[in-house]
Amino acid sequence: MELEVWLSDSKKLTGSQSAVAILGGRKGLRRAVVNEMDVDLAIHEGFSWTALEQLKRKLNLTNQGLAFLTATSEKTVERWFQRRDRITAAASDRLYRAAKVVALAEQVLNDPNQAREWLTTPQRGLGDRLPLEFLATEAGTSEVDSLLRRLQFGFYA
Repeated sequence: MELEVWLSDSKKLTGSQSAVAILGGRKGLRRAVVNEMDVDLAIHEGFSWTALEQLKRKLNLTNQGLAFLTATSEKTVERWFQRRDRITAAASDRLYRAAKVVALAEQVLNDPNQAREWLTTPQRGLGDRLPLEFLATEAGTSEVDSLLRRLQFGFYA
């Protein structure tokens, strides 16, 4: 069963499925995705440049913002777009991690626009920093995930 089937057969996607959808599904990951092992393979092979484009649109990011999230230079991001290149495994992993947080924010806040607003607004529970600033590292991503889960369960964040 491929992601497209999940999307049509399922009313509520899992976090991984939502993250894959945010990155453009099969087109963005360059392969059919059924489970996390498929995502792992796609990460190692490198996502399509379209995954970058999808996250850029979803969060209204600049190339500089994408460079920050993928721990690359703005020139590298521009080159991926110009050449329509496959992106590196490291950048793919960072994009997937960010997409999972975006998917969680959308689930917790019940609205993609509110999720984008929340991710781009300083949050008290993060020392008045932007959640997006944390998504470039595993530790930071974990902190944002934790804050969202506290919000989800009604704890003051």
